Order: sequence, then C-alpha cells, then structure tokens
Amino acid sequence: MRSRARLGSLQLFRQKRNIQGAIVGGLEAEAHSWPWQVSIRNRGSGSHFCGGSIIDDYWIITAAHCLDNKALNSVKIVAGDHSLREQDGSERTYFPQSFIQHEAYNNNTFENDIALIELREPVEFSAAISPVCLPTARPPGGEACTTTGWGSTRHQTSVTWEDSSDRLQQADIPIIDHDTCSSRRYWGGVVKSEMICAGNSHIGICFGDSGGPLVCNDNGNRNHYYLAGVTSFGWGYKNKTTRDAWCSSSRTRPSVFTSVHSYKHWISSHLHGHHIRKLLEHVEAQQQKMAQLQVNAFYLHF
Repeated sequence: MRSRARLGSLQLFRQKRNIQGAIVGGLEAEAHSWPWQVSIRNRGSGSHFCGGSIIDDYWIITAAHCLDNKALNSVKIVAGDHSLREQDGSERTYFPQSFIQHEAYNNNTFENDIALIELREPVEFSAAISPVCLPTARPPGGEACTTTGWGSTRHQTSVTWEDSSDRLQQADIPIIDHDTCSSRRYWGGVVKSEMICAGNSHIGICFGDSGGPLVCNDNGNRNHYYLAGVTSFGWGYKNKTTRDAWCSSSRTRPSVFTSVHSYKHWISSHLHGHHIRKLLEHVEAQQQKMAQLQVNAFYLHF
C-alpha cells in the first residue's frame, strides 16, 4: 500500500523517519566545500535522516518536519562530514539541548516548515566546519543557487529508501519566481509567500535532503554564500510495503524550500535570547566564584 502525503491531487514527498535519499541530478561535492552542512542522525543506529545548516556556534537550522516525533535523546548532529561511511578526522558530533519548531508549523499544508536545534556544547569551527550567513533578501527569480545533501541520485526511478549516496552531493538550480511557482500551471496554492521554488526538469531534491541548505552567492561573490532556503518538499512517492520510492523534479513541479529571509526575526529572537541566557549564566558563575573567594579569604584571615 502506498503511503502518500496529499494536498488536493498532488502527491508530495516529505522526509520521514529512517528514510534516506538525496540530490537528483547532482554531482559529488568537493570535500568540506560546504562547511555549514550537517548530517542529522538517529543516535542509536547512526543513520542519516535529515540535513541542516550551522548558523551560529550553538545553533543548527533545519526543517520542522525533520523533528516530528523525535526525542532529544534520539538525535545527534555530525558536522564536518563528507562521507557517511568513512571518516577523515574532520567530523565532530554534537547533541541537542532543545528543539524549536516554528509555533505555526503545519505538517499538512507545509507552512512554516522551519526549526532550530540548540546544541549542548558550542561548535568548534575549523576549515571543515563554519557557519553560513543569513540572508538580507530573497533571491530573485533566475538566480542560480546551490542545494546540497546525501543519498540517492536517481531520477524518476524506483529505488529503496536505503539506496543512498555515501558522499555529499551538490546541484546548481535556478530560482523560480513566486508568481510563476504559485500559478495553477505550477504548484498553485500549495506554495505560499514564505516558500522558495528552485529546480528544473533534471535536478531537484529527494528523501533525505530535507532540512538541508539552499545557498546563493552574495552579489556574485563565489567565496561568500548566504542561506536562502531550507529544503522542505518536492514531488514523488514512497511505498511502505516494498520500501520503494522515487523522486522527480519537473519544470512545473520544482523543489520547494522554506524562505529563511521570511523568518529572520524569528531566528534572531531565539539566538538573542540564547546569548542573553548564556551571559547571565556566565555572570552568575563569576559571582559564585567571587563569593567563594571571599569565603576562603575570610577563613584565611580568621
């Protein structure tokens, strides 16, 4: 029996627990060339199930649906990775302190599909691990941006959910303006103003890319990127009985991403609150240290 996420007559795929997959029509990325990319994994099995992006030393941004039915103690985040099966010494593993799904996230309409993961310990930045910049505006239609992820690279082909690429894949895809993508000929009313469409008939996202980044050049600077979108949904199906799945990107069914620019204030409010809390914790620790020193000094003079 096929399991499909439906909205009207459309058959949409969303990342579900233990489903893996990745960029359709992409190429293997140069190792550590996208240093903000992380792999979100099941802590027990170590299996990759979603992507994410580092935006701060304590924060990962991903899709809200990636955290559906996930407990904090069941997840780990691996940064600095390129191969899911081999290590080169650049990888670092972190554990979540909290999950923050957007308060208005709707799993049925795909709206507000964005979430933050607060880490227990700060990320150690290196040549292989660094944050991505937040956007100052939405990317315009026609701009070439890049999406990255791990997993199956097959297009419109029946593959098992576990048929995944070992190495990080990347694909350059064109932005499709909102008016076009939300027209009846394309996604119609499925696509809201807080979403970004990108892709073409040969390249798009698939199971397992969810939560990963869509990055664009900042004013054409190939060495400076900003996070335009978070991978949200696309076109395809999965079969729970046979464990077959396929993904497709067509000209009128491009990949859809949550627009990060639409949530900058939401993101900033949580990061600001975190920094204030950490500052207060530091001040309290210093006060306790000073109080202990005063107690020790009292006993010495007594």
